[in-house]
Amino acid sequence: MNVMEYVAALRRQWIAIIVLSALGAVAGLALGKLTPPTYQATSQVFVSVTSGETIQELAQGTTFTQNIVQSYVQLARTPAVLNPVISSLSLDTSAKHLAKRVHVESPINTVFIDITVDAVDPEEAADIANAIADQLPETVESLTPTAKETPSGITLTTVTEATEPNFPISPNTKLYIAIGFVLGALLGIAFAIIRQLLDTRVGDRDDLAATTKLPVLGVTPLWGAKNETNKALPMLKQPEGVAAESYRRLRSNLDFVWSGTPGAKSVMLTSARPGDGKTTTSLNLALALAERGDRVVLVDADLRRPSIAKATGLEQAVGLTTVLIEKVPLRQALQSWTVSNLDVLTSGEIPPNALQLIDSPKTRNLISRLKDLYDYVVIDAPPLLSVVDASLLAREVDGTIVVVSSGHTKRAQVTSVLEALEQAGEKPVGTVLTRARAKETGYSYDYSSDESE
Repeated sequence: MNVMEYVAALRRQWIAIIVLSALGAVAGLALGKLTPPTYQATSQVFVSVTSGETIQELAQGTTFTQNIVQSYVQLARTPAVLNPVISSLSLDTSAKHLAKRVHVESPINTVFIDITVDAVDPEEAADIANAIADQLPETVESLTPTAKETPSGITLTTVTEATEPNFPISPNTKLYIAIGFVLGALLGIAFAIIRQLLDTRVGDRDDLAATTKLPVLGVTPLWGAKNETNKALPMLKQPEGVAAESYRRLRSNLDFVWSGTPGAKSVMLTSARPGDGKTTTSLNLALALAERGDRVVLVDADLRRPSIAKATGLEQAVGLTTVLIEKVPLRQALQSWTVSNLDVLTSGEIPPNALQLIDSPKTRNLISRLKDLYDYVVIDAPPLLSVVDASLLAREVDGTIVVVSSGHTKRAQVTSVLEALEQAGEKPVGTVLTRARAKETGYSYDYSSDESE
């Protein structure tokens, strides 16, 4: 995936990203509301030299004091200090657990000791901090060697008593909300990217081109409401619209790829599966070719699930099969549709031996006759992965177009279609991407999961 594909994946899943971000923020708010508040109180003890008659003795005493302060910092969190505090305050805890709530430090190059205590009750936090500050000198005195063994005495004095805090230090609800929002957004982004990486369906134009290594001759958008009678025919209903213009572009691109193939007239449209839009594309391509005055014939070669007659409103009983079994002459089976230079050869009656009819010299001869009568022959063939009819027809036409539905057709299915055509000795002239959604009146398309014919 390139950068633009990542951006497109995020845009497609923007709702999920927003929802997960909001849920993360709500979870952070809930955590903040449910977490018991923690209060913090701090007392401060000053460590000083109590004796010294000369400047040298005072200097030595100060140096000694700074060195021993760190020992007092460690001492303040030991049972020697905390057990008397627990007894005096009648606390329901142990020295080990209380030590986890006590934080003692000495600012660098000072002889101050800061004693900070965390508690769910503000009064208890202050009482414990002050009790430790009072107990520490007593414990030091009981542990200090006799005056004969020390160069000077040390005095510990409480200079700042802890007071009841007015506000808890935690939970920080605003911080929890921010963290929850960010984590939710990251989860949404991860979801969007992972879903894109695991999505095996063909997406946009670039995805189709990378999958097939073939030119994308057209990208046709969704058009019309599902309950419209002629929703599959923008060339008739809205000839100046974006959808109609996309089929004109398909017509121009087909001319371009055939520019080096003199006499090329017949094109077959197939797909991997039913509902990918091949019939819609065949109908509108035929209309686009006839629009500029060319003589065009549209053939419904899907003898198992024909749909051209229904889409055009023409008679289905007389058509391709009746011509192939020589029940009706070709001229009588052709039906004019919309304009005088566009004829349709519907499927005819559905035969029990569709494959035998398609794989016969009569089919080859019929296509040859149609090429003599018309400038273009457009054949709507069955889905190639459903039946092998399209593989056989591909040998008889000048070019095959594979129709792929954006957001529906899987890449593996497209690959299977190409492999089947390759085994038949044919290479498609290009592909058409259907079901693309026009985001504005232009040629900007994105995924869509809506259904089309």
